[in-house]
Amino acid sequence: HQIAERLRQTGIAGIVVGCDLDSSKKATELARVHPNLFAAVGIHPIHLDHYLDTSPLARQATIAKLQQLIDQEPTVVAIGEVGLDHYRLPGDQALHQPYLEAQEVWFKEFIELARANQLPLILHCREAYNRVLELLEAETEPLPRGTIHCFTGSLSQAKRFIKLGFYIGLTGIITYQPDLLVLAQELPLNRLLIETDAPYLTPLPWRQERVNGKIPRNQPAFVKAVAAKIAETKGIDESLVAEATRNNAQELFGLPLEPLEPQATVELVSAGGVVMTREPNPKIVVIVDRHGNPSLPKGHLEPDETSAEAALREVGEEIGLKLDQLTLGAELPSIHYQYLSNFASDLKKSGLSRGPILINKTVHFFAVTIEPVSLADLTPQAEEILEIEVLEVEAALARLTFGRYQEVVREAVAKLT
Repeated sequence: HQIAERLRQTGIAGIVVGCDLDSSKKATELARVHPNLFAAVGIHPIHLDHYLDTSPLARQATIAKLQQLIDQEPTVVAIGEVGLDHYRLPGDQALHQPYLEAQEVWFKEFIELARANQLPLILHCREAYNRVLELLEAETEPLPRGTIHCFTGSLSQAKRFIKLGFYIGLTGIITYQPDLLVLAQELPLNRLLIETDAPYLTPLPWRQERVNGKIPRNQPAFVKAVAAKIAETKGIDESLVAEATRNNAQELFGLPLEPLEPQATVELVSAGGVVMTREPNPKIVVIVDRHGNPSLPKGHLEPDETSAEAALREVGEEIGLKLDQLTLGAELPSIHYQYLSNFASDLKKSGLSRGPILINKTVHFFAVTIEPVSLADLTPQAEEILEIEVLEVEAALARLTFGRYQEVVREAVAKLT
């Protein structure tokens, strides 16, 4: 209930997913008392221990109980989490084949349950993408729509699911498994959903904050990190990802969500630098911010401070160099962008207790040169910067996937040479 209340305060809506009959019932009870929560009912493929009897009579009894929940609870918006799992199987190897066969029998039942109630599917699929695709493509009746939860398959598999009418669900795993970023890069925004898989798959930067030596539990509010990573990878503003995925969820599940109307507009001005080493083949200093995003050093202007002064100060603070080690060069093109925010720091600037607020941000960039350095010479700013990288120009451009950063880096290098 506390997590649900935090969700409400941050403007996030979510679906509580059932894993068996008991948790499906609890999902509907939780959704009933929290207007920003909705329920999905079903039996997760790793929780089939009590459902291995796949006789018609046994299946009918279980489906009837799920149907009763659907009929009685208007908060039910999907059938899930259901599907196939070829990874987590019983310890007794003799049970593997019966378990896999039971998964497929129940999967077909849930497809029919979704079809009969015109509800979308939330599909679990682990090490079984090709088999799930085979079963879906073999269906002769029109398929229910749905989403592939926590997708970690290949780009070609994702495109096959999209062709069948499914959305692709991306989680915090994309913030720390770079090989999955091709999904965020290549898949159309209008076919993506963002999710957490809480309490698992805690995204960066929270993943690095050990609690008693353990990765902290994931929670729905961390879904913003997934949106931020998709935005960075596509080179677009995070607000566009938030709006598109919210619309996708609303369209797929029929969620009665109110549009995100900003409560206020705040104008912010920052300054930063493209830091280059003074050598024939200059290197670029790239920072990794506290959200795990590759970026350029930048920050706010202090009172009575010019953009140039702020740029030098912020560069020095973020990479651990003194002002006399930095040389200010040419002014570069400024970057302008907008985003919706519920972050406490942004709300404080607007004087509001709750958002979202619309941020109109301008960042003035300058070329900044330094003597050739090693990483040992640089110190990331505590609590703000996770890591510093010193990269060749082409490597820096590849790392800075936000297209507007690439533009100012190219301009800075051109002016230096």
